[in-house]
Amino acid sequence: MRVRLAALAALTAACTPAPGSILDPAGTRAARIAELTWLMTALAAAVFALVAGLLTLAIVRALRRSGAARFSETWLIVAGGIVLPAVILPVLWVRTLIDMRDLSQPPEPPALTVEVTARQWSYEVRYPDHGITVTNELRIPAERVVLMRLRSDDVIHSFWAPRLFDKMDMIPGRTNERWLSARPGSYLVQCSEFCGTWHALHRFEINAVSQADFDRWVVERRR
Repeated sequence: MRVRLAALAALTAACTPAPGSILDPAGTRAARIAELTWLMTALAAAVFALVAGLLTLAIVRALRRSGAARFSETWLIVAGGIVLPAVILPVLWVRTLIDMRDLSQPPEPPALTVEVTARQWSYEVRYPDHGITVTNELRIPAERVVLMRLRSDDVIHSFWAPRLFDKMDMIPGRTNERWLSARPGSYLVQCSEFCGTWHALHRFEINAVSQADFDRWVVERRR
């Protein structure tokens, strides 16, 4: 029976929309991560092209000299193995530290605080300032900073919306915090930590709406 349930979960998950890509950001945090990813990719591609070009040059020169490829050019080792990493790695290191510093705190005081509790296999969302509790949906005002307090009632879950923010583990007995700011739209959150049989279906939706729509939703939920 469990095997059948697992197979059904996997089949159903394959039919549900994907949570999105980190390279298609819709929020402040995700945009910084995407920028760093593109920078690392561009530098890696440049290094690859440079090394491949130098290697080709060395082979051609060696073949012209003696008819056999002999890699005795120590300057290639010095340039490619010492000088290049000494220039590239500090750039990435400094940029990463800057992003970590800037993303550690929200750019402005949060306009909304929510408490998200993960369970096998659903999410409970509480709005303590509004007296509202919902399941499997986080509705927030768009373009505003929202502070999420993340908890788990059972096992470790990993809260991840690729288009909005980086992963944050939800650990039993501990509260972690993550802030976000999102453009208007709907975004899927995927649990990226295997949490049981129905892990593939442990999904969550974040809906970023205008402030007016959010206020109307709050009034409706209170009723």
